[in-house]
Amino acid sequence: MAHNGTVPDLPDAATKPPEGIVLPPRDIRAIIEKTAGYVARNGPVFEDRIRDKEQGNPKFSFLAPGDAYAAFYHWRLSEVRSGRGSAVSAGRAGGSAPLPDKAKGPERPPDFVFSARMPHISAQDLEVVKLTALHVARKGKSWMTALSQREGRNYQFDFLRSAHSLHPFFQRLVDQYSLLLQTGPEAQKAEQARIQALQANVQDRFRALTMAKKRAEYAKFEHTQKQKKEELEEAERIAYAQIDWHDFVVVETVLFTDADDHAELPPPTTLADLQSASLEQKAMMSLARPDMRIEEAMPTDDMAGYAYSDPYHPAVAPPLLPYSPAPPAASTPPATSTSPAPQPVPGKPPMRIRQDYVPRAQQRAQRAQTALCPNCGQQIPLTELDNHLRIELLDPEWKKQQAKATARSATTNLGGTDVAANLKRLRARTDGATSDAVAEAATRPQGKDMSVQEQIRLIHAKAGRG
Repeated sequence: MAHNGTVPDLPDAATKPPEGIVLPPRDIRAIIEKTAGYVARNGPVFEDRIRDKEQGNPKFSFLAPGDAYAAFYHWRLSEVRSGRGSAVSAGRAGGSAPLPDKAKGPERPPDFVFSARMPHISAQDLEVVKLTALHVARKGKSWMTALSQREGRNYQFDFLRSAHSLHPFFQRLVDQYSLLLQTGPEAQKAEQARIQALQANVQDRFRALTMAKKRAEYAKFEHTQKQKKEELEEAERIAYAQIDWHDFVVVETVLFTDADDHAELPPPTTLADLQSASLEQKAMMSLARPDMRIEEAMPTDDMAGYAYSDPYHPAVAPPLLPYSPAPPAASTPPATSTSPAPQPVPGKPPMRIRQDYVPRAQQRAQRAQTALCPNCGQQIPLTELDNHLRIELLDPEWKKQQAKATARSATTNLGGTDVAANLKRLRARTDGATSDAVAEAATRPQGKDMSVQEQIRLIHAKAGRG
């Protein structure tokens, strides 16, 4: 006997353990009863084997000494060894898993092979679907794949997509044509079976009526089951509707004005027009544009608002200011702004402002302090001066070799420091220490004693050109 078709019935002795023993659930009791019977017949080695094999199975946790159902298992094991077992522990047919109950209701009739429910389709679409299904049945699935790729933009062949509403009907037609076009021994057997079924209908005029009656009974049974399911869904919907939905927040209110009443709208479309419309007409009536893919969209479509009309002009870098030591931070307290802080934009996180930010121009101005190297005459940062002197003093000949290499590659024989010294000497000579007429004419202010033409004439005379 089975209990609810899943768990075998247990004897009353197994359901009345001594006091102090926890009674496990019925399915666990059936497993304990079977395990106790096997252990009683095969010995403790079988118990150790089950414990190792089912170590991670919670249904066999009673084999652990500290489990709550371990006492019940040991009690049943002792009862089975004493001869007070049951059919389950003995391993007879009563303890085996019962077969599932047969489904209630009439037997399901065989499905129609050469019949498919006709969808709402226009005559043009029906002819295209039938002809395409015939060619697919003849040439195979590869031909259909090539056709769908070639006619991907043709609305007339949208039924080739698996998500289309006409695709199941198209697939049924392909299966029917494939059965009729098959060749070979199996196809011949199927054809003979169909011929015999037709001959049986001719010989027995009431055979078709009997089959129709069975099919009607099954259809009635399906309708009853569907009605019960709908009643359960309706009860669930009513229970869902009984929830208090008055606790809500009004986000926005849609207002209909007089302009909406006088707006020119297309006439309403009837259901018959929609069902009889072709695929091309349905595509034209659709608001979406499936033929406009993302990569084929025009530059002015939807993304025009994101384009910038002004070209990018790189900012001119500000001139570097001469170095001036920055005053200590403690002596210049930060200036406080009297203007109120800007309010954050709704929907955006508040802006984080760094208090210790230093502009890049100021960072470039605040250079490291340098010193003049006594050996090479270059400006070296104070932090690198010791290391620079140490490298130069390692080899005295290195300075001579470097000077020779610099002299060979230089375009002039005057270095940076020599040029500055020569300019200073030239300035001293033009200050009145010499009586050079050319220098006096070049340094004398214009319009003080003579005109510009006279100064130029004097310079030419001194040079021997006059």
